[in-house]
Amino acid sequence: MHTLRTAILEHTTAVGVHYDWLIEDPTLPDPHAPDARLWTARVSQPPKDWPELERFEIEMIAPHRRLYLTYQGQVPGNRGRVRRVAEGVCRATLWAEDRIMLALQTQQMRLELRLTRRARDRWVVSK
Repeated sequence: MHTLRTAILEHTTAVGVHYDWLIEDPTLPDPHAPDARLWTARVSQPPKDWPELERFEIEMIAPHRRLYLTYQGQVPGNRGRVRRVAEGVCRATLWAEDRIMLALQTQQMRLELRLTRRARDRWVVSK
């Protein structure tokens, strides 16, 4: 089982608000290396709602740099502003190309989640 750092950022842009979910990527040779990129997904639902949702969709986006695990502020390139709304750890019991099983623990929640790939960049998260 891998223990991985995670953070959820509220990302405010000119077109609205979404959340970026960042997790250290256990498929990398050293997911904790300073230059290791993070597994990153865009989520519409705020994390405060996740415990009540039976399922929700996420969209995989480009891997982010590790600094975003702790960064808050303006995003370079006029891409809005981020604010960290949750941070903690994930324990991955399965991390495969089309399925991930995680125990997510932040200050606000503890959830057992199953992520299932539905399309190239689309996943469904369920309990």
